[in-house]
Amino acid sequence: MFEKSWTLEQIEKSLRLLDELLAKAQGEEERLKYGVAYEPTNWALECLEDVRNALECLYRAAQWGLDAHPSHCVSDVNYALALLGIKEGDDKATEEKTKWAVVHLIHVRVPNRHIARLFVVDVPKEVSASEVKSKLVRAGYWFGDFGVMWANHYLAPQEEWCDEVVGAYNAGLAEKISWKELVKKAEIMD
Repeated sequence: MFEKSWTLEQIEKSLRLLDELLAKAQGEEERLKYGVAYEPTNWALECLEDVRNALECLYRAAQWGLDAHPSHCVSDVNYALALLGIKEGDDKATEEKTKWAVVHLIHVRVPNRHIARLFVVDVPKEVSASEVKSKLVRAGYWFGDFGVMWANHYLAPQEEWCDEVVGAYNAGLAEKISWKELVKKAEIMD
């Protein structure tokens, strides 16, 4: 399920999310203390606390440079979320996504032109520019000028798009590929 160990940043983000879920569960526990749903909510709270303890161990492992692989926490988290009535896909229970653009920069004239050539959509927030670039190259995409790969081209996350790139995205002026498709295309073919 998980291809790699988590970074300190990913574990910190998970701990923050878990603290929010714990606060929600504790609020539910108070509200339902004398109702029928008290036992499951109490059990969910205990599960979430166990998962939080496991994530703290992962955090310490990552700080010490050890393997911080989260797979053993996942089933406990999903079970606790189900007990709380939170489906996968609800609000913050899903992974945050962003978009990346490959942009051709024409800087012979002023103002410079930023022409979108490709959009990569549904990219997990924690994916870096170098990882996106690597997948593009491995998948066979070639962007560049004068026979030099990446000459006059750059990658930009959605948060940094200029108006021309936003307009190109909205108008559908460049190809779009999902992160999942790109990762698949980047695999070595036999």
